[in-house]
Amino acid sequence: YESGNVTLTITVQKYTRTISFTKPTSATLTYNQTTDAEISVTGNGGTQGAVTITSGTTTVITATANGTNKATLKAVKGTGSSVITATLSRTTTVKEAKVTKTITAAKATGYVTLDEDKNVLFGTASTTFEIKTHHTGGTLSAVETTSTAATVSLSGTTVTVSNLAGLEGGTQVKITVSNTETENYTAASKVFTLTVGKGPNTLKLKDDAATKTTIKTGTTLDLSTIIEKAEGTVSYQITENGTTTASTLSGSTLTAGAMAANNDDDQTVKVKITAAGNDTYLEGSIIATITVQKYTRTISFTKPTTNTLKYNTTTEAEVSITGNGGTATQYVTYTSGTPTVITATGIANSNKATLKAIKGTGSSVITATLARTTTVKEAKASKTITATKEGTNPIRLTTEAEDGTTIYTGATLNLSTLVTGNAGTLSYEITENGTTTASTL
Repeated sequence: YESGNVTLTITVQKYTRTISFTKPTSATLTYNQTTDAEISVTGNGGTQGAVTITSGTTTVITATANGTNKATLKAVKGTGSSVITATLSRTTTVKEAKVTKTITAAKATGYVTLDEDKNVLFGTASTTFEIKTHHTGGTLSAVETTSTAATVSLSGTTVTVSNLAGLEGGTQVKITVSNTETENYTAASKVFTLTVGKGPNTLKLKDDAATKTTIKTGTTLDLSTIIEKAEGTVSYQITENGTTTASTLSGSTLTAGAMAANNDDDQTVKVKITAAGNDTYLEGSIIATITVQKYTRTISFTKPTTNTLKYNTTTEAEVSITGNGGTATQYVTYTSGTPTVITATGIANSNKATLKAIKGTGSSVITATLARTTTVKEAKASKTITATKEGTNPIRLTTEAEDGTTIYTGATLNLSTLVTGNAGTLSYEITENGTTTASTL
């Protein structure tokens, strides 16, 4: 045979690889969150190239290499999607390989955080609280949702709640703070609860009782009549029992005890009055100061009707007693301020006395005294009595001396033997000295 040839065409091919996503397993990625993308490569032969992972829409999802066959995906937007492509680069022996996965961005959950719920005192006019954090891009708003009289305003991140003063204690005001949906966040809201605390109890003494409350010993006082504006059940307790015989309480009724027998001073009883409060008002207490007094009597002289008394004569003194209440001494006692001028002698079992002038000059204050008891004050009345002389002094000559008395010249005579009936101290004076040589005394 002669030589011959044929042409044989031989196709030379590169090796191939199959690549696939093993991560992420989810096709969605929440805004501002990251996830791992990872590629598996199957096949052999030749020398394969490196895997790169890219994002088709980097304004939605970014892809950043993070090791062999890996990348970190991040949603930089809350809407849209991006095709993530993994590429095995070709070499002289291995073909290029690609795989894609579409990742859809999802909005993150919106958020609003607030100060802690708070309480305000009853009567507070307004208060504020802060929006601590919130998702960006949304519009903030605050509304009162409990239909109270409270009003709400928002300035920046400060919420002001006003018109609280008229709300009852225990009222809850709920304010809903909202942040609108944005490109990257869902809408969000949070409720703030403001509680109006119970107010102070309005229990008080009535105006006249606040100044002074006075009762007589042994009498009763309904304490409920001296208070007003009590909130809740009212109770009473004696805290200072100043009467000599203890005062007592029965419910709201105070019975004033008896007082001292040795003085007429006012005494004091202090009572703590407590209103228990209710859903709106706190418990509250006040102190009522009760002044306890003895009863009084008025005494006055009805006799004598004259203010003078002649020496060595007597007259009757008598007083009248007016007034009531308590247990008074039945009879008065009489005293003379100057018993050397006028004496006063009481007449038993009566309000009378016998006055006697034992001197013809001077005066004396006659006092009638009604002794104090534990329920009635001491009472006094006084009257000044002036003593007057009886008349002409009764001095006279003795019978023997009436016709004259004779003595011899140079002799002495005791003149006191010639007088009788004299009142007072005797004194002597020569009115006619008829001897040639003057007689002497």
